[in-house]
Amino acid sequence: MKVLYVRHNQNRKEKFRLMTAFVSNGTSLLVHKIAFPSSLQFLRSFYNKYKLLSSYHLPFQILKPNIVDNRVIFKYINGENLLNRMYRSVQQRDYKDIDELFKFYLEEIINKLDQIKKPPIINKEFNNIFGHHLNEETAWIKPGILDLNLDNFTINRKIIYNIDYEWTWNFPIPRDFVIFRGLYSLLDAIQSQGLDPSYIEDRIFSKYYKEQYLLAEDSFQNYINLTTSNRSSLSRIPKNIFSYSETPDLTERLTFLHNLERKTVEQQEELTSLRNQNEQLSEILSKNKHIIKVSQKTGLTKVINSLQKIKGKLSE
Repeated sequence: MKVLYVRHNQNRKEKFRLMTAFVSNGTSLLVHKIAFPSSLQFLRSFYNKYKLLSSYHLPFQILKPNIVDNRVIFKYINGENLLNRMYRSVQQRDYKDIDELFKFYLEEIINKLDQIKKPPIINKEFNNIFGHHLNEETAWIKPGILDLNLDNFTINRKIIYNIDYEWTWNFPIPRDFVIFRGLYSLLDAIQSQGLDPSYIEDRIFSKYYKEQYLLAEDSFQNYINLTTSNRSSLSRIPKNIFSYSETPDLTERLTFLHNLERKTVEQQEELTSLRNQNEQLSEILSKNKHIIKVSQKTGLTKVINSLQKIKGKLSE
């Protein structure tokens, strides 16, 4: 067996931290998700999630996990990824195809899932994951599979495959929140490629945007990660979303992932630098209160001038 590529999200909490490896066994391509001792229980939950999803009549096929020791093995599905098609349509400014693809996503995937038309009883686990931000929703999908982003769907021979059901629970999840997350990730992917996201943002995303969805997403990110950025205070945050060419293959996918992870590391380093600068400024301000005296009526120009003076003193 030949390992083609390995990636590891070190920002995950240890109990959720997995390593992903793309492996060739000579005849086929496989995806290995490998657990650490602290995340073995999480990895073994994949089988129960598979059984739960298999008990429903889903509009897509899910991949059966083969759990061997500390890893779960999936076959690699080649085909047209829905994110790739949307990416091409945006690149070509084919607004008709953008609308048709989103319609397909809604009608052939989201709306064909079992739905509850009234709010269920919210349990403690739900609030622990998403906070108390989604209690007033009126349409819920069941089972609670959160991984319904466009990049997680690949079509092969007219069969829709969901290639990631890592975050699945036996309680329902608000339908429009799931759509919001899918569009949020889509806008990230489009913007990260230097393309104009305004058509999707104005014509589609705006219909599903709610402040409480950002807050719920913040809660989820805090639930699974060690450190997070506050999405509710930003327009969008880049995520690990990969796109394909018109004839996707594993080499291109791995190359894109490698480049994107490099960018992610650079962004994390930049965030760390900004945090350090903020801490330094806070320390300087506390030690130089006689230099900067900002009242409620002080204008921004005076504040900037005062900060520049402090910065000058620091460099002396």
